[in-house]
Formats: sequence, C-alpha cells, structure tokens
Amino acid sequence: MKSWLEQAREESGLTVSQCAVAIRQPVEVYMQIEKRPGTISLNELRALCRLFSSPAQQHVRYAVIDAIM
Repeated sequence: MKSWLEQAREESGLTVSQCAVAIRQPVEVYMQIEKRPGTISLNELRALCRLFSSPAQQHVRYAVIDAIM
C-alpha cells in the first residue's frame, strides 16, 4: 500500500529525485521518509507542498488533519 506522501508525489508527476532535492536530502533519505511519512519535518512538508499539484495537496491536508485529530 502506498503512503499518502507517495500518492501525492505520483499524482503531481514528480520523481523521487525531485522531491529529495526539494527537501535537501539524499534520495535514500527521501525514500525512507516516503515509506514512513510520519517522520517528515514541517519544513520538509512545506517544501514538498510547494511542488505538489493542488489535487495532490489534498493528500497532505487529510494526513495532517488525521495526525492531529
């Protein structure tokens, strides 16, 4: 099953490398974050949201709301 972060990335048509560059991390680190998105920092999430398409940002919104509720 894909994580919400992987779904958002794919829906935006982005590569793992593009997302890794956006959060200033090696690809391997980004891939770990994508597998366990609960480990992402707010700064990293903000950087990725700037890249994600509007529909993909919905995955992020729902995940954040779910995490804080």
